[in-house]
Amino acid sequence: MFIPFDKSSNVFNTKPFITEEVRFNLMHRIRESDDPILIKSENGKVIIAQSSPHHPAWIWTDKDVEEQEYKELADGFYNLFKE
Repeated sequence: MFIPFDKSSNVFNTKPFITEEVRFNLMHRIRESDDPILIKSENGKVIIAQSSPHHPAWIWTDKDVEEQEYKELADGFYNLFKE
């Protein structure tokens, strides 16, 4: 299950994300946009960031994500963005 989070949240300050922060720097830029779409999994192992519905979404996954979580990611991503 995915839950939205606010741009002021500390989601991007967790150790797993910080270790890959340089490669996913664009997610910080997306967070700074006017009305970003920011969503994370309940356990924080998946983060989705999109500056607007008209731009591509970026997905970060923790290296410890299990196969079942990828299935949930695919299903959740589809349900969130099918429109």
